Parts: sequence; C-alpha cells; structure tokens
Amino acid sequence: MRNLLLVCAAISGASALTALACGGGAFNAGQGGNAVDGSVGSDSAADAGDGGGLDGSGDSADASDGFDGFTCDPNSTPSVEPCVVTESLGIFVSPNGVDSAAGTRAAPMRTINAAMDAAKAKGLARVYACGGMYSVGVLVSIASNRDGLSLFGGLTCAGWTYDATQQAIVAPSSGYALEVDSLVQGVSVVDFGFRGPTPVNPGDSSIAVFANASQGVVLTRVSVTSSNGVDGGAGAAFANYSSPAGPGGNSASGGDAGGPNNCVDGTFSLGGAGALVGGFPGVGSSMPVVGGGNAGTSGPTACTAGTQGANGAANSGGAGVHSSGSLTSTGWMTAPGADGVDGNPGQGGGGGGANAAVTGGGGAGGCGGGKGSGGQTGGSSICIASFASAVTLSSCALTAGNGGNGGSGADGSGGQAGGAGGEGACAGGVGGTGAGGSGGGGGAGGSSFGILWSGTTPPTIDSLAVTNEPTVGGITTGTPGMPGPMGMGASPTGAGNPGQNGSAGSGGGAMAVTMQ
Repeated sequence: MRNLLLVCAAISGASALTALACGGGAFNAGQGGNAVDGSVGSDSAADAGDGGGLDGSGDSADASDGFDGFTCDPNSTPSVEPCVVTESLGIFVSPNGVDSAAGTRAAPMRTINAAMDAAKAKGLARVYACGGMYSVGVLVSIASNRDGLSLFGGLTCAGWTYDATQQAIVAPSSGYALEVDSLVQGVSVVDFGFRGPTPVNPGDSSIAVFANASQGVVLTRVSVTSSNGVDGGAGAAFANYSSPAGPGGNSASGGDAGGPNNCVDGTFSLGGAGALVGGFPGVGSSMPVVGGGNAGTSGPTACTAGTQGANGAANSGGAGVHSSGSLTSTGWMTAPGADGVDGNPGQGGGGGGANAAVTGGGGAGGCGGGKGSGGQTGGSSICIASFASAVTLSSCALTAGNGGNGGSGADGSGGQAGGAGGEGACAGGVGGTGAGGSGGGGGAGGSSFGILWSGTTPPTIDSLAVTNEPTVGGITTGTPGMPGPMGMGASPTGAGNPGQNGSAGSGGGAMAVTMQ
C-alpha cells in the first residue's frame, strides 16, 4: 500500500484518467465520466446515472466488447441483463408494428407468428415482444418448424427496457391463444399473457393454451385466463308421423286392410284384411311385432268381428352424460346426452270374418311417438390443456372461468292413434295405439380447470410435479356447471303406453390440476 501511494504521488500531475487508477476523485458515480467504483466486471447500479460513460448502461458496446470489464451473457434474460435485448439475438415485434418491417427495435414486426418465422430464417432463437394487446394474426402457433425458440415479453414499446408490468397479451376472438405441437427442443415463454376466447355457441368451451406431443414447454411469469363455458343447448323433439291416426280399413266384402302405415323411423303397421265369403280374415301385424291373433271368424250363417290391435311398446330413455369431455391429440371433445328412442307402432286391427253379410278390414296400428334428443354438455373453461406433453410453470398465474350448465334432454312425443276398422256386420278391428317416444338424456355440466393433462408426465409448478390437486397457489378456478335435466317420456295417447324417461347428466368439476 505504501508503494502504491508513492507511485500515485509521483504521477499526481498526470491526467485525470491516469488518476483514476489511484482512486482519484474527479470522476465518480453521478458525474460526467466513468468511475471505477469497486464493481469490476459489472458496473454498479450507481453507474446507471453517470451520464453515459463506458459502463453497463451508457454504451451499447458493453453488450459484447468487454471494454470496461462487462461481458453480456447471451443466454440471460431481459429481466436479468438488459444487454440481451439486441438485434444480434432476436426479432422485435410490437402491436403497432408491420409484418413487412425489418423486425428491429426501430422497425418492429406486428404478429408474433411472423416474428418467429423471421427469427428462424435468420438463425436467431429469440423473439422480443413489447407490452400490449396482440389480437391480429393470432393464435400463437408453435409447431416443429418453430421448435427451440424463446419468446420474451415484459418490454416497453418506447425504449425496449424491461418492465414486468408490460406483458405481451395474446387475446384471440376464437381458437386457442397459444398452441404448441410436436416440439422436441421445446419453447420458453416469459412475461406473456394468454387469454382464452369468449365462446358464443351453446356448449362451446374456452381453452387458452393447448400443448400436444411436446417436450420442454416452459412458461415463466405468464398469466393465463380462460373465459366462461357456454351452457349446453336443450335437446329437440322429433316427429314420427304426420296424421293424427293411422289409415282405417275398408268397409266392403273382402275389405282391404288399413295401411300400411309407414312411420318416419322405418317401422310400420298393417291392418288385417276382411275375409271373402267362405274365406278367412287376416291378422293385424306390425314391425316390430307386437300382439297376437286378432282376426274375426267366418261361418255359413254367422261371423265375428276382428279385434283391436295391441298397443305398441315403449323403448328405453336416453342416458345422461357423466363426463364434461375428454382430452385428445386434437383437443377437447364433448358429447351430448343420448337420444331417446321412438315408440313402437301398434298392431293393426284384425280383419272381420265373412258370411253372407258385409265384412270389413282391420285398421292399421298407429305409429309410435317421436323421441326426444339428448341435451348438450356445457362448455368448460380450461387455462392449459396438455396432451402427451411436458409443461413447466414458474411464477405463473392461472384463472379459469365457470363451466356451462348441461342442456336438458328433450321430452318424447305421444304415440299415434290406431286407424278405425272397416264397418259391417263383421267389422274389422281398430288398430293399436303407438307408444309414446322416450325422453333424451341430459348433458353434463362443464368443468373449470387450471391445468388438464393427459399422458405420463405431470406438469411441474414452481419446481413441484403436480398430478391432481383441487387447489394450488397461483391457480384460481371457477364454478362448475350444473347437470342437464332428463327428458320426460311422452304421456300416453288414450290407452297407449307412455314413453320412458331419459336420465339426467352429471355436474362438472373444478380442479386446479387434474389428470385425465
């Protein structure tokens, strides 16, 4: 130390720059030069206000030249080392940019997809997005042709300096905000926000981020919001016939049978034919078959009339849905409640027997009532859906909306009355009444999930692998949708058989993280 003091004294008349080596006080933090302030290799915070000398904030050469002891780490992030925000490392994009621009800070591009393509074309691995709303040219799609990129938000558009409040917000009107598919190297997304669209059609879901068959999907300080799912639509009632009653039989000796009565669903009913003199009357029929022998009898002096056909049988109601949906490689798939089934037709009336008097044919049986279809499943609200992918989150905030209510199954409609038998001394029988249609099943309620995943690798949240958890810090879920009510079977027409009821769907669920 003594020798150093002697040397300094000897050169006390030298320049101010030489005096810096001895701790001379003319140039220090806050004045017009570049002080040596004890932070060798990385200028101190005080240097930021020293008026633009050769330090960590005053000269762009610091990013690479190492002139004053500082070397920029190209693998660092804007929040740690501002020097990485440079054209030599990435392409720049702004909500007010133009995609035909050069992609520099002075001339940024507009859409993130175009900026990613430009980065790949130039052999760069980064895209820098300044804060604001990106609603043009979205969704952000990262497939194998964009593998290995890093996206950085949190930058001001005016000076491209780091500001954690300046997230780059991606908010499409439909589809996903971020879709990742078939990545091997992966993608890193920092200081972004992804907003799931607001769905409008019955049963539609809102999913903000979808990852499929991708490794190394890393989200840091990313906010993800999904909108409310839409209530499922109610089922509809179907008609199975057009007239109030089936065709009647003819009133004549050897009267023709009523029908056939062809129903919309392909079933039918046919009355029995009246007998010729000395002959035998026909039995009423239907498809599907119901009832038995109902023809009259013939004789030389006496005959008997045909009897009424049997009423059609009812079928089972539609089953409700017990799951909000399933995650596949193509996205989130939902199913409605099962449809009910049309009622079966009644048997045709039996033909009247013959003697010397007039005989009549049997009336056709009525068609079954139309079914009620199933209700739609309510839409779900899912922040991140991950299928066969490895997703890592750090300091992220996820907010899922509410699930939509399940739609109600539709009621079945009443069966058709049978046709009248042909008149005469030995008349034909009346056709049986069709059964009522059965009700449809109710749709399931939509769910509210922070992260829904399927595969072998659970998501990692702040260094912890999470499989199934109802609550996780940083993840907020909404209210699940209510189950869709069952459709009712039709009340009987006259003495016919009523349709059977469907069953209700199940309610949705709410989980911060859930595996499917």
